[in-house]
Amino acid sequence: MTTPAPPAIQCPGTLSGGTCQLPAVAALRDTVNVTFTATGTGPFTWTAPSAPANLMMVSTTGVLTGEATQPGANQPFTVTVRDAAGQSANLNCTITIPAAPQLKITAPPPPNTLPGGTVGTAYTGFQFQATGGLPPYTWESANLPPGLAFNSSGAITGTPTTAQASPDMFQVTVFDSQQPNPAFANTATLSITITSAITGVVISPKFTTIDASGSQVTLNASVNGTDPFQAGVNWTRESGSPLMSCGNLGQVTPCGTLTPVESPSFSATYLPPTSVPGAPNNTPTITATAVDDTGKSDTNPFTINMPGAAACPVGRESAMSGSFAYLMKGFDANGAVAIAGSFHADGTGKITSGV
Repeated sequence: MTTPAPPAIQCPGTLSGGTCQLPAVAALRDTVNVTFTATGTGPFTWTAPSAPANLMMVSTTGVLTGEATQPGANQPFTVTVRDAAGQSANLNCTITIPAAPQLKITAPPPPNTLPGGTVGTAYTGFQFQATGGLPPYTWESANLPPGLAFNSSGAITGTPTTAQASPDMFQVTVFDSQQPNPAFANTATLSITITSAITGVVISPKFTTIDASGSQVTLNASVNGTDPFQAGVNWTRESGSPLMSCGNLGQVTPCGTLTPVESPSFSATYLPPTSVPGAPNNTPTITATAVDDTGKSDTNPFTINMPGAAACPVGRESAMSGSFAYLMKGFDANGAVAIAGSFHADGTGKITSGV
C-alpha cells in the first residue's frame, strides 16, 4: 500500500516570506469567514488553537470564523491540517483586526453639570451616554450624593437625602467590552447641586457668657422650612480662628462638654469646664448644622468666665482702669487706726497687683 502525498495548506490571502497574511477585518466585531483548503488526500481535520479570541476553526471544513473582538495588527497564529493517513502540515498566518474608536462619555456635555435635585424629592434620573469602544458598556460611579444610586446601564436614580453648601463632585467611569482585557475606560468628573426646602437653623436660648464650674445648660435647635426626613442637626463645639474642633462630643475638653440629646438630635446639653481655659478655648462657639442641608446652620459664640463671675454685678468695670490708692482711718479698742494701700485695676473688673 502506497502512502499518499503529504498535505499542503493553500493560503487564502497573501503569502509573504512563508507567512499567510489574511485579508484585514473591516471593523471590530465584524464576523470573520475565511476558508482554508489543502492538497492531498482527505478527509481533512483542521485546527487553529492560537487564533485570536473568539475566532475558531471548523475542524471539518477548514473555515476560520467568529466575531473579531481582539484588536491588533498582524496577529500571528498557526493553522494545522491532518489528512486521512494522519500526516499533517502547518501554515503560519497573521490577521489584522482594527481597534475600536476611542471610548468617550458624551452625555452630559461640558461643563459636566447635571440637573439639580431636591432633598426628599425623587431625582428624575439622568442617562449617561458613551460612544466608541466596544459595546455593551459597563458603568461605575464614586462619591454620589447621599440617596442617589447609579445603575449598570448608566442612569442616576434615587431620592437625595442631603444638601451641601457647594455642588457635590463625583466621578463616573465607563468600561467597554474589549477582550481579553476590558481595561478600555473613560472617566469624567461631574457636579450636581442638591438643594433643600430648609430655610435655616435657630439655636435657643443663646448665652454670651458662662462661668467655669457652672451649671449645665440646654440648647435647642429649630430647623425651619421643610425637612422631609426630620434628621435634626449635627452639633459641634469649636474654638480659634478659623474655628477648629475642641474634641469629641460627649467628652470633657478645655471647651467644656457638649452632648447631643437623642438621635436625631434637636437639642444638646453644655457643661462648662471646672476652670477657665487658656485662649482661644475660653471663647468657644457651639454650632448646630442641619443634617439634611449642611449649608444651613446657626452659631452660639460665648465667653467662659471665672467661677462665680455671674454673681458679681456687671456695668462700669472700665471706670476702674489704672493705679489707685486708699486710706482708711478710724478707731479700735486700742485707739486710733490708719490703713493705707494701693492697687492696679485692668478695666475689666480684675485687680492685677497691689500693696
